[in-house]
Amino acid sequence: MIKKCPCSAMDRASGFGPEGWGFESLQGRIYGDYGVMAAREVVALSAGVRIPLVSPLIFCKAMSSKTLKIFLFLFLLSLIALISYNLFLRNKQIIINRTNKISPILNQPRLKLILPKPIISSFQINQKYLLAATTNGSIFQFDFSSQKLKQIKQLKVPSAEKFLRFIWSPRIPKQGIAIIQDNNQKIKKYFFDLTSNQLVPLSSHIQWIDFSPDGKQIIYQYFNPSEKESFISLAKPNGQSWENTISTRLRDLSIYWGNGETVTFYSQSPRPSSLFSLNIISHQINQLLAQQEKIEVVVSPFKEDALVSVLDPKEGVKLYFINLKTRQKKLLQIKTFAHKCVFATSEKIYCAIPQYIPKYHLLSPLMSQNKLFTQDNILLINLFTGQTEKILPSSEDNIDIQEIKISSDQKYLFFIGHFHRWLYQLRI
Repeated sequence: MIKKCPCSAMDRASGFGPEGWGFESLQGRIYGDYGVMAAREVVALSAGVRIPLVSPLIFCKAMSSKTLKIFLFLFLLSLIALISYNLFLRNKQIIINRTNKISPILNQPRLKLILPKPIISSFQINQKYLLAATTNGSIFQFDFSSQKLKQIKQLKVPSAEKFLRFIWSPRIPKQGIAIIQDNNQKIKKYFFDLTSNQLVPLSSHIQWIDFSPDGKQIIYQYFNPSEKESFISLAKPNGQSWENTISTRLRDLSIYWGNGETVTFYSQSPRPSSLFSLNIISHQINQLLAQQEKIEVVVSPFKEDALVSVLDPKEGVKLYFINLKTRQKKLLQIKTFAHKCVFATSEKIYCAIPQYIPKYHLLSPLMSQNKLFTQDNILLINLFTGQTEKILPSSEDNIDIQEIKISSDQKYLFFIGHFHRWLYQLRI
């Protein structure tokens, strides 16, 4: 027989991330005549700290009403003290509070806020400067030598309501693809060259796009639903001189081209999907990973390698180092997501490592809703020896990093803060 314990009044469920307190619910139940109330562990996501509460044995029948009230008062007082400590008293740069706001990271000795406006992923880096764009099409340039920021262009696209994404050429300065939403809520894509002021509309059948390593071509999924055609295709960045590489039945592909003649792709389906490599010369396709959830890929600009993170029901997030040509893969002994990493050399990577990652049953929905907020340590990691080096002291490393990149002289890391999407520079 199962009866509800009066202690179940303590039950609370309030969600995670900036829209909730970030605590698992507490559940109390009585089993048999004497029953046991077991308090689950409380997880404080806002501070990236896990606080286990001892599971007390509460024999509700043995307690008088007055004793039970006293216990409840003391229990709730202790819980409030723990919450207050983790939300307000810990030394941290990001604070999630009741007003659903996250305070931005301010300047620190080695960390500099260079663009305090929401920018669109991603940004372009060359030897002299960085280019980034905002949702209204404003293009900003940050000069490395002067350490100054200026707006250099207002990209004007016909009928554009807002800019959704910029895909910058990896080699050719001031070239890229702008993805916009027009006044009729339709998604359109344009090739642009800020130097020559070119603006060329691309086919509405072009889906995901990535540049070739030299920036002279684009690779994309061509999907024509009326003709039931789907290809992985190549073209010049302005859409001309196109050719189909392979046909595919997969939909909503993500395609990445880092180095050499091998690309990697997978379906963005919410269901588990497989990761493949494709040789664009021989058209040979190989499966790299089978039926994985929440795939993320970062390709190396040095060799035909990639960092691939997946979500595993038993082990949580897993990060692999994979050679796209030989298909050899290595499971790295760090827990982080591919989008928080960047290749420094062919042998070393910089990664932002979350101080705390929720369990799978919480992590999967948080990722799907883009409500996962972390506080990260930044490490330099040797892919072959496993040796790690911490880049920032503990007092300065509570940063939620997205879209991390490195300068060509290896002196700076650049990244976007997740919540505000502001752009930062970190001296390494």
